[in-house]
Amino acid sequence: MDTPVVPSRQSRPVASDAQLNLQEASRYRRIFELQDASDWKAADKLISEVADMRLMGHVEMQRLLHPAYKASYHELREWLERYADHPGADKIHQLALKRMARGERKPPAPRGENAPLPAGPNGAFSSDRGLRVATPRRGRSVEAPIQVAKSQVAKGQAAKSGDDAPVLPAGTVTIAASAAVATPPRPDRAMSSGGAGWSAGIAAWRAGQNDKAARYFEAFSKGDGASPWDQSAGAYWAARAHQRARRPAEAGKWLGEAARNPRTFYGLIARQALGGIEDIGLHTPILTRRHVRALAEVPAGRRAVALVQVGRRDSAEQELRRINARGDTTLEQALVALSDLGGMPALAMRLGSVLTDTDGATYDSALYPLPPWEPRGGFVIDRALLFALMRQESRFETDARSGVGAKGLMQLMPSTASYVAETLAPDALASNGKRKPDLYEPEINLTLGQRYVRYLMDQKGIEDNLILAIASYNAGPGNLQRWRRQLSRIKDPLLFIESLPVRETRNFVEQVLTNYWIYRQRLGQPMPSLEAIAAGQWPVYMAVDGDVPDQQTDQQVASDGKD
Repeated sequence: MDTPVVPSRQSRPVASDAQLNLQEASRYRRIFELQDASDWKAADKLISEVADMRLMGHVEMQRLLHPAYKASYHELREWLERYADHPGADKIHQLALKRMARGERKPPAPRGENAPLPAGPNGAFSSDRGLRVATPRRGRSVEAPIQVAKSQVAKGQAAKSGDDAPVLPAGTVTIAASAAVATPPRPDRAMSSGGAGWSAGIAAWRAGQNDKAARYFEAFSKGDGASPWDQSAGAYWAARAHQRARRPAEAGKWLGEAARNPRTFYGLIARQALGGIEDIGLHTPILTRRHVRALAEVPAGRRAVALVQVGRRDSAEQELRRINARGDTTLEQALVALSDLGGMPALAMRLGSVLTDTDGATYDSALYPLPPWEPRGGFVIDRALLFALMRQESRFETDARSGVGAKGLMQLMPSTASYVAETLAPDALASNGKRKPDLYEPEINLTLGQRYVRYLMDQKGIEDNLILAIASYNAGPGNLQRWRRQLSRIKDPLLFIESLPVRETRNFVEQVLTNYWIYRQRLGQPMPSLEAIAAGQWPVYMAVDGDVPDQQTDQQVASDGKD
């Protein structure tokens, strides 16, 4: 693998050196526009006036790869000789090889490819709860499935999950393996190793055995290797069991335990139950002159700042992805700040998942970035809900594609998108004559996704119920209708979530609601749905978008700040 770009310490540019002046920024912006329109002559005139040449590699690459421009081999080779460290060099190289005549000197190979960011643990959902509801059968004690669960864990048997999970009798549950590598179960902690303790707790709760339920949930919460999501879930349900058994002091204690993980579903509910979540802060670095200087010391960083200024976000993100900060805290902070404020949510999330500040705190705002895209005609559904769905579905990767064919930011199936486009949002169809909408185009994907969310919430039986709408978005309206018939006796919204028969949908509902509440907080908005679910009520969607602080503009992102 080629060596990633690393910072050079040969110079100390001042903050202004990393930025284009207003005249140059305007000139570059116009050059890119003219070349988009294939107006090479007008573009060349402006190019001759450019003094700051840092973006000329991007300008030339745009032209060489333009479908209306026939690039010669010599043009391609010359570009590689000067700009082989740029993102996109691989495309230029491939094209050059195709156009290289016999006997020609080979073009330089691309260098400085991406330094891949690993998927980090910060804010990541992880759960060992694997509940799968079975058809109720009479004449069976709740102890039977509990003993099966105990036996399986004590023997260290591998547990199945998802649609392949075996179904336990008495309307209860099975155990499921964690998505991560779990701590091997030990006999003395059997009920807290994996999903069996959770299964037993839910079974006891259903049977009205509050003392047993509390013990199982407590053990599950404190189990070896329990994720923050499972710690808060076990603690919250232990609190519920104690409350139902009229032990308010114990209930309060376990609510406090659940609230220790405020970025989880049950952690947020616990905080709300204890009086609100005003004390939860969203931490992100502010882009200062010191950060701009750090970026200026890296060629890719200098180009990225300028690209943000001229509105070329995608190219800026490609440049930033190539920078390896190698433990340089200032540069790490600069990368997080610029990606967050510069409208690069996918990169912001990736950086936020692996980087922390000098105190070990996560960059929470980077984990919950504000994307720059809008649906055609504006937002009809509140941004917080759409952002929550995008974060879960695609992590803001515009070219995301699932194994079953779902595409784009909101992971729409082509058949669903076509139906929505033809019946609910004809304005979202591609304007280039194509009959099918381009789901990799953010504006189109958001437009169709928003209309589909509104369609689901308008369905009879859902009627703005957030739990039902989100479950329907994940599993489809038909599956939701069938599950509602099976679970018609359940009036408790939390028990309903935990009783959904597909693990993916249970997790999806919890994750999206968590995202939704945190985005509400970031946008400075009230959270009536969180208040409702903490009070034992079904959460109903209430639009609250109004006066929300504007996001930073491209020009503002790269402006000077204080040290």
